[in-house]
Amino acid sequence: MTGGQYSPTTPTGAKSKTTVYGNIDAPFDLCQLAQAAGATYVARSTVYHVQMLTDQITKGLQHKGFSVIEAMSSCPTLFGRLNKLGGPAEMLQHFKDQSIMLAQARKLQPEEIAGKLVLGTFVNRTDRPEYAAQYEQLKKAAERQADV
Repeated sequence: MTGGQYSPTTPTGAKSKTTVYGNIDAPFDLCQLAQAAGATYVARSTVYHVQMLTDQITKGLQHKGFSVIEAMSSCPTLFGRLNKLGGPAEMLQHFKDQSIMLAQARKLQPEEIAGKLVLGTFVNRTDRPEYAAQYEQLKKAAERQADV
């Protein structure tokens, strides 16, 4: 989210140029949405957690299948100013303070992780054939059928 206009991921109550009194919608959890849509690689990190994010992007690009990597970042120029979150350093500190790793979050109750950013790899399935490969097989089978 840039802060210029709100998006489906804008936190409830957050201000932007198009939600000057605060966003009234509940934000999407992109990782849950991607899982529900059938993604076979789903991960989330923040710009504070640079090495984790770099690794996730690399794995997502190498993954054969539908990959989604949510890279959490805030705009210090507009979003930070409108929501009184401080400058770039304070916003990075916020990502550090509000983040919890998936392995740790799985050991806690939902109320214990409320308001936290859960980071990690949520899905990494290799047991499902990649869509384009399946489509190629289907085309070849259809061509063989047509030749008969």
